[in-house]
This record gives sequence, C-alpha cells and structure tokens, in this order.
Amino acid sequence: MRNPYQPPAAPVTHVPDSDAATRPLAVTRAVQLLWATFAAGFVLATIEVIAELGTNPYFWLSLGVAIGTFAVIFGISFWIYGAIYAGRNWARILLLVLTIVVTLILFAAFAVVGWMAEIPADIKRELLISGSQFAVTFVATALLFRPSANRWYRAVKAARN
Repeated sequence: MRNPYQPPAAPVTHVPDSDAATRPLAVTRAVQLLWATFAAGFVLATIEVIAELGTNPYFWLSLGVAIGTFAVIFGISFWIYGAIYAGRNWARILLLVLTIVVTLILFAAFAVVGWMAEIPADIKRELLISGSQFAVTFVATALLFRPSANRWYRAVKAARN
C-alpha cells in the first residue's frame, strides 16, 4: 500500500520562461533609438526657437505654439513607443506605415525642389540633421521587424488571448 503523505516521485524540472516574457534586444534598442531621435528633434526645435528670440516680434506666441505642439507630439510618441515596447503589434505596424509615408513625402519634396539645389546653408544643416533622424528611425523600424521581434510579438499576442 502506498503512503498518501509521501511526496510524488515525478522529477521536478525548471519551467522555461515563455517567449512573451523575454523582450528581444532588437525591440529594446529600437525603442531607445526612437527616443533618441525624439530627443534630437527636441534639441533642434529648441535651437530654432532660441534663434527666433531676437528676430520674431511674435516670439511669445510662437513659443506657446511650439510648446503646445511639443506636448501633443510627446504624448503621441509616448503612447506609440510605449505600445511598441509593451508588445502591441498595431503600434509597430503604425510606425512602419508612418515611416513609409514620410519616405514618400521626402522623395516627392526632393523631386519637386531638387536635390539640395539652391538651398541656404542653415536649411541644409537642418535637412542633414532631420535626414539623420529619419535614417535612425528607419533602422529602428527595421529592428522591430527582425525575426526575434516577430516571434516575440506573436508570443505576446498569444499570451494576451
């Protein structure tokens, strides 16, 4: 007769973590890159606002508009980047669509204006900085669609259902 108080004879093994629990490094780096581009844009906008300080008679109005615009863009970015970091697939698809749309708009603008034809030097500098921001965003978007990220987003979705 078996003792009912005896521990079970089955071996105890380690239960592996689910794929949803371990966020891939590609997703973490992508979100870090997105925040870095946001910070660079904030610095660039701040420099532009300071440059207008002595030249624009409506400086305080433009400062208010700039602060309001920044608050809205920060809120939207915080929401989307947070959703990407949390494993929401719609957010990374939205980022992909926005990246494609901005790419098309940039190419259309350069096709109309010409490739740096007669653009003043200060605007060329801003275009170079904005272009580098866009390149980093493009890299971040590509990181979000690497195979490890794809597996993680699928696992997170399966864990939610």
